[in-house]
Amino acid sequence: MLAKISKSDAQWLLNTWAPIRGGRVDNSTFQMFLKAYNLMRGTNTVVKCFSCEGRTIAAIANSMFNQYQAEIEAIAKPKRGRKKDAS
Repeated sequence: MLAKISKSDAQWLLNTWAPIRGGRVDNSTFQMFLKAYNLMRGTNTVVKCFSCEGRTIAAIANSMFNQYQAEIEAIAKPKRGRKKDAS
């Protein structure tokens, strides 16, 4: 289940993290994968050993993004509609 995320967090996931998520996971990109993981799970996980847990966290973050991409897009770009009159 996707955690409650703000519009700005959803926009970060789509605009900043999504373009690099298919690339290489290393020490320079891992913090972005961890941030994405924590946003989507609603946690504050800290990874002390990148070589032990890094690739697993990145794989889970990618999987969660694939699963919840439509919901994240809906939060980032809410549909605009006409408001109904109260009368």
